Amino acid sequence: MAGEIEKSELSPSFSYLYGPALLMTSLNMQGFSISILKLTQELEEALLFPVPGEVWPQAKKLESPEILAVPQALENTAWIASEQPEVRNLVLKCCDVLEQQEKFLNELDAKIGDGDTGSSLANAARSLRKAIDEFPLKDNAQFFSAVSELLSRSMGGSSGVLIAIMFSAAANKVKSGKDWKSALHAGLQRVMEMGGARPGDRTFIDALGPALKKLQENNNLIEAARAARLGSDRTRDMISAKAGRAAYVPKEYLTGVPDPGAEAVALIFEGIVA
Repeated sequence: MAGEIEKSELSPSFSYLYGPALLMTSLNMQGFSISILKLTQELEEALLFPVPGEVWPQAKKLESPEILAVPQALENTAWIASEQPEVRNLVLKCCDVLEQQEKFLNELDAKIGDGDTGSSLANAARSLRKAIDEFPLKDNAQFFSAVSELLSRSMGGSSGVLIAIMFSAAANKVKSGKDWKSALHAGLQRVMEMGGARPGDRTFIDALGPALKKLQENNNLIEAARAARLGSDRTRDMISAKAGRAAYVPKEYLTGVPDPGAEAVALIFEGIVA
């Protein structure tokens, strides 16, 4: 309501805003009220005078927001597109899985979280599919950087931030000479450093960690998919979560339900090798 008033044609007439806050004595009544006070210099001085009461709201000066130029670091990078059929097919397979499993992952997440894991991942997949023709698919470092940048803008929630961090860290490792498998593993380590989650905390790390480890060991996608599936299934028996929304869910609701992020990882790897 306060926001609507601020955007209305009356807004230029207002100098300060108090609230929304509990300013009336009828605390047990439902509803709201709007009071308009004709401002004088004396009243302005009184209203702005500091008071010791912690619950008394401070007056907010109504001003036109300052419009700042977007820093160059936040602008979209103009990547030089390059073609690599194997990478393209791999990305599109991942996108297919996430789009097809959107409803399933949402339903899974609704049992222990916000119910939006499937939508967040599917939105990211649709963004990847749309942008793939502009990606530098031949250069792993640039490709990982491009994925990181895109996910940071298109995938909501903390998961989007963490996965963007993983690909950004992986890009830096490729630039320093690491192969893509070691780079992704290092990227996951960076996620654990930044996010605080560890294996066994009931997150996507429980599936992605074992899968990337298998890839590092023998470069076998089938074994990596098996490791991801085993990791996801193990989260069914983890009755306490130490990260994400599930950390606030009673253990009786967690029992038998896999972590949606871990399940998504397992489904992606299974889709790749199918």
